[in-house]
Amino acid sequence: MAEMQLANSIACDVLTVRGFQGHFLKVALRRKLTTVAAESVTVPNSNERVEALANASTHGANFAIIGGDHFTSDDLFKAAELP
Repeated sequence: MAEMQLANSIACDVLTVRGFQGHFLKVALRRKLTTVAAESVTVPNSNERVEALANASTHGANFAIIGGDHFTSDDLFKAAELP
């Protein structure tokens, strides 16, 4: 990441020296810490999982809840039946 920051600074400085407005392209990179869940959020065939699936509004939320299980699992069908 430090190499990318240095390359950006050099490139922007070169543009500025040559008469362009290189300062508009200068960026400050920040490290973003992310964690990935290794397992599903809920236990299969539980009421908690079915309710969480019923409240999920995106595909990513569904995937996080079921932990990569098939989208034809019984829990998804039960969640679809909940109001």
